[in-house]
Amino acid sequence: MNRGTPWWTKQLSPDGLHPNVIGYRALLDDVLDWEPFGQL
Repeated sequence: MNRGTPWWTKQLSPDGLHPNVIGYRALLDDVLDWEPFGQL
């Protein structure tokens, strides 16, 4: 899951530590697309 610096910097809030809305959505999408999660 190598997306690079330009991708992940857009996912952070202004503090640079926490996800913004787009970041939380990306995390949710990654979890939902994760194969072991889909097998539950």
